[in-house]
Amino acid sequence: FAFVDDGMAFSGGKGTVDTPYRIATSEDLQSLSDLCNSDASYADFASKAYLQVADIDMGSVDFMPICGKDVTSSFTGSYDGGNFSITNLAPDSFQGGANGIGMGMFGFIDGATLENITFDGCNFSGEGFIGALASVMRSGTVRGVSVKNSVIAAPGGTISSLGYSGGIVAEMQSGLIEACTVDGNTAISGKGYLGGIVGRITNNVQGGTSTLQCCSFDGTVTNKSGYTGGLVSLASTDNGKASTIIFDRCTSTGNIKGTQTNGGLVGYIRAYTTVKLSKCYCYGNVTGSTMYDGGLVGYVAAVDAFDMNECAAFGNVTGQYAVGGIFGYIVPNNANAKLVVRNT
Repeated sequence: FAFVDDGMAFSGGKGTVDTPYRIATSEDLQSLSDLCNSDASYADFASKAYLQVADIDMGSVDFMPICGKDVTSSFTGSYDGGNFSITNLAPDSFQGGANGIGMGMFGFIDGATLENITFDGCNFSGEGFIGALASVMRSGTVRGVSVKNSVIAAPGGTISSLGYSGGIVAEMQSGLIEACTVDGNTAISGKGYLGGIVGRITNNVQGGTSTLQCCSFDGTVTNKSGYTGGLVSLASTDNGKASTIIFDRCTSTGNIKGTQTNGGLVGYIRAYTTVKLSKCYCYGNVTGSTMYDGGLVGYVAAVDAFDMNECAAFGNVTGQYAVGGIFGYIVPNNANAKLVVRNT
């Protein structure tokens, strides 16, 4: 490890908000992973503050996602990338996702703040829950994360085996993802639930809110079997949890290609409670081979409330059945459902 005793760890710092641990080398980042994945040191390091102070090349490092050892561990501290880059990161899969496998810089995050991190020339290829930043975001804030010139691939995943892949996060359960970008040289491909920013949002926190704000996707998403979206593949609020999902001022210029249920922004929205989209735009093309293809959303099933305001799609949409410039298919699932589409 790169840490020493007496409170001095990594390349300096104390792990506090005012004096965070300094991450300057691949050895520092490897130490952070080792410490957070160890039962003996997890409690002492998973809740601390970290600041990246230099570009880090992870090309020669066998890296295990931070807090990826099992479902009971989460990173709860803060990591500020300082707008420096992490290059050539190709993390190992970890055993811990709902389907047993995940991959990302972090495994599980809960109440954490992760910001100003850039991934450049990285490779996230495997099974299960795959996201450049994190596998599962239980809650917290993700801000200013960029993915460039990278590959995110789940070649063997299928929709039945719960494969989720996203440019930033594989699964989001609540929290805020703000001002995050995936560039035009990044490709997301495979099978399952594939989204440009998040694989899927499943807001299962009582009264919780999941928000994507001012995020942009410029890459490509190619799905051989499953739901596909420029921002998110599946956005689902949990029945009985009074939860909300919000998309605010987000854009997708990337091209989306899949089999069924494809959307320029979201593949499938299942609104058991409330889902809102405001001032979101899609400029890329959507191509499907079977059904439910929409310029903004492929399929909307509203049990409670769905509200779309000032959104637009400018690309071409092609498919075989239930194809539309805004929605492929939209339906209220009960008599009390509120479907509102304005200025769109």
